[in-house]
Amino acid sequence: MSSSAYSGGRRPEVSYCHCHPHQRCPSGQESPRPRAGPTNLTANATECGLVVRQQNAQQHLAKRQVARLAALLHATGLSLRVIAQRLNESRYRTRRGKFFYPMRL
Repeated sequence: MSSSAYSGGRRPEVSYCHCHPHQRCPSGQESPRPRAGPTNLTANATECGLVVRQQNAQQHLAKRQVARLAALLHATGLSLRVIAQRLNESRYRTRRGKFFYPMRL
């Protein structure tokens, strides 16, 4: 077995963002590197992902239009299931071209 720089034991704690390693984290928080397990499954990475998804949703015009339409339909008393069905029947799609599902509205 060849020798490596990592000799086991504890990893050094380095402060950086796991989801945006070359820039400041959009959530404004940085966390220490986890000591074990996958590096991309941290609370900070989850929070950064949420911030990025929210920014994408706010910046995408069609998403804003669908959100407004869904809110208006929901205010009239329609269920999320019916709203999703009507959006799909009207050929609305998500930002990635997928169908709408009630749990995603």
